[in-house]
Amino acid sequence: MPEGPYVYVVAAFQALPPPDYDDVFPAEEQPLPAAASPTAESLGYIPESDL
Repeated sequence: MPEGPYVYVVAAFQALPPPDYDDVFPAEEQPLPAAASPTAESLGYIPESDL
């Protein structure tokens, strides 16, 4: 083995370039629709209160 025994270990732990998240997330954050909200389906959820 011409290289040291830890050459492959060092190569495996080298930092990768950061991922490009620009294509994953929308340019502007959008609120979830009411049907997608788990709170709306909760039995104890009160949308408006007179308290």
